Amino acid sequence: MRAIDTGTEVIHAQHTSTYLYGGPDESGRRGWTSIRLTLGSGTKSTIVCDPDQVAPADAVQLNPADPRYRVEKLPRKRHAWDPGPWLAHVDGLTAPDSAPAFKTKRDAVAYATKRLAIADYHHNQAA
Repeated sequence: MRAIDTGTEVIHAQHTSTYLYGGPDESGRRGWTSIRLTLGSGTKSTIVCDPDQVAPADAVQLNPADPRYRVEKLPRKRHAWDPGPWLAHVDGLTAPDSAPAFKTKRDAVAYATKRLAIADYHHNQAA
């Protein structure tokens, strides 16, 4: 698998903006994501996370019509801390009982399509 170079503009499933990739977390903690903000400097902020959580923004294609995900609206939020009642189920990437919740359907679709695009990018790199 080809590594993502530091400084590459990337997408992350849980964020709406693109970021510059800052490499993996230096502390060795798997699954942690941190963002180094560069407010007012005119440059993009940097995201530091495992390389399998991001994909180059220019190398992926988001497909809102992808059949591998579904969005479900619950009658009310599952938990008080959930942002909203919309759940994003992504085949093979989210467990049925731990689908992330979103305030709007648009946010749930955006998350699912980014998650699939990132998974597809890494699958194609490994092949």
